[in-house]
Amino acid sequence: MSGVPQGSVLGPLLFVLYVNDIPSLIHCKSKLFAVDIKVWQPIKNYGDNRQLQNYLHSLEHWSEKWLLKFNIEKCHKMSIGIYKCIKY
Repeated sequence: MSGVPQGSVLGPLLFVLYVNDIPSLIHCKSKLFAVDIKVWQPIKNYGDNRQLQNYLHSLEHWSEKWLLKFNIEKCHKMSIGIYKCIKY
């Protein structure tokens, strides 16, 4: 048994201290809010794609090390594309 009771005043502070090292693991843009993390990176070539995947693997290793699993059912991927218009 470990941890603090849910709803305690100390719980959120301890959680932030617990996950505070995540941004130092990855060198792409990231946002932490409560129990959520969002990571993103512009993908201009295959190397960028590979690098983002490596960051995701780093997050996976972090979660295994600290026994704090990500909820896969709540994980999503979003792709945003910008297309250039060519005038003929």
